[in-house]
Amino acid sequence: MATNIGDILRITLCGTVFTEEFCNVWFFLVSALTGTELNLNTTAGAVEDELIEPLLAAQSSEVIWERILIENITNDLDFLDKTISRAGTLVASEALPSFNAFSVKLGRQTRETRNGYKRIPGLVESQTDGQSLTIGMRL
Repeated sequence: MATNIGDILRITLCGTVFTEEFCNVWFFLVSALTGTELNLNTTAGAVEDELIEPLLAAQSSEVIWERILIENITNDLDFLDKTISRAGTLVASEALPSFNAFSVKLGRQTRETRNGYKRIPGLVESQTDGQSLTIGMRL
């Protein structure tokens, strides 16, 4: 079955930091298609390039992103479970404990959905100043 405009995708991103597993779940409303249907492999590639890639620049090399799970919860049929291996780029020896995390806000493009907020692990000491990140990044 095809994914259509108006369908809702649940995208789960999982990885490890030190020996602990973390997952973040995001929900996206399909608002446009390229061609006649949504290709979930293409969607996974976009998630990796536009969501995970920018985070790597602010994360310790102790963080390994390992999985992208995409499920169409509208039709409950379409899904993709993709294994990846993407590590943070900052020095591991400066990694803060795994319970330290930074907030990410994924802004909405329409009022049909709400903004998404997530806590992402993998902070390093050299990129923090008190309660703030010094890396100055935007997704």
